[in-house]
Amino acid sequence: MNDRYTLEKFKSLLSQSADWDFALEFLRNIGLSKIESIEMLRKAASLSYSNAESIVHNSKTWSDVKEIDEKISKSFFDLLEKLGDGD
Repeated sequence: MNDRYTLEKFKSLLSQSADWDFALEFLRNIGLSKIESIEMLRKAASLSYSNAESIVHNSKTWSDVKEIDEKISKSFFDLLEKLGDGD
């Protein structure tokens, strides 16, 4: 499936339902990663990266990886903070 077709199909699914998960499931089912889904939502709905990330991260579709993603993110920012303290 090419990106243009995927984007158009995704936009169509978004217009059919007020439920983000309805369309996000499509992206996950065709093999898009969470980051790719965020980018596709950003493009399709003209959202900021932050808003699209929040919607995808908190979606039912991606709930199975939410906890581990939060742990990874916290570890990353903790490391950055430690590195910054070394100045």
